[in-house]
Amino acid sequence: MADTTAIDSGTLDIFERSVRGVFAQPGVDVGHALHEIGWFDFLAADPASVVPLMFGLLGQLGLASGALEDVAFAVLGAAGEELRTSGHAFAHPRGVGSAATSTSEEITVDALVLGGRRDVPVALVMDERVVTIAAAALAWVPVTGIDPELGLARVRGVIAKGDAEVHRDVDGTAVAPACRRALAHELLGATDAMLATATDYAKVRTQFGQPIGAFQAVKHRLADVYVARQAASAVIDESWRSDPDCTTLAAKALAGTAATLASENCLQVLGAIGFTLEHDLHRFVRRVKVLDRLYGSNRELRTALGRLLVARRRVPRPGSA
Repeated sequence: MADTTAIDSGTLDIFERSVRGVFAQPGVDVGHALHEIGWFDFLAADPASVVPLMFGLLGQLGLASGALEDVAFAVLGAAGEELRTSGHAFAHPRGVGSAATSTSEEITVDALVLGGRRDVPVALVMDERVVTIAAAALAWVPVTGIDPELGLARVRGVIAKGDAEVHRDVDGTAVAPACRRALAHELLGATDAMLATATDYAKVRTQFGQPIGAFQAVKHRLADVYVARQAASAVIDESWRSDPDCTTLAAKALAGTAATLASENCLQVLGAIGFTLEHDLHRFVRRVKVLDRLYGSNRELRTALGRLLVARRRVPRPGSA
């Protein structure tokens, strides 16, 4: 993708201020807010500008939304817009694999829907094609788990091929890279929030007559998070310019690694207060554990990336398509 953007800087600045203002409202309905500010129109016009902004903010603020669904539909173009406006939800794979597998006669679905959506027809990618399935053909189970605020639902079912519509003219290969990239931005936003919280705490919490941020052990923990965060940021930025199949695997793997390290090190810096429900840190720790596993955990993605490079027998150069 080129570095040039379709939205001018002035319009983008207005959009960012609008998003920040709306998200700052107490008890904001994120899904309704995204609709009101025209998020999907901005996404369709210039994803390279608005995806980092939106998902970075969602990560920093710990907000849950169906924005990842919009990313999936947006990369499908006119077909995705038609599915979105007709009320379909998008079912995402639980890991690095596919949301559904098929035999000659049946389709087996085991996937996740975000944003609190329930009992609506779903679209998903199977064998690089988009498939739509009626809500009644699937079992919907809310995922309460460690992060119930995310509004996840697990959709499962075994469907006869004749009961699902396979859109053979719609290429779904771009969905996973786009969603991995968006999740990488969100993980990076959550990492920034945890790092800022721990850094501020290290400046005011004192031990032995001085702020704990003066101790090398604390400095090293925060520095390690910052280095991991910067490494992830560089690869995420590159993923907008070159070989998304490869670079988005690396981007999300590195973002998941940075977020996991931030969870561990920032908890150590905050000490006992960081483990309490009264402190906000636990919200980010729980969120990144779930986001890391969507479309593949950092460990799974490293393996997938290695296999891809072995199959290609080459390493892509930065800036190459």
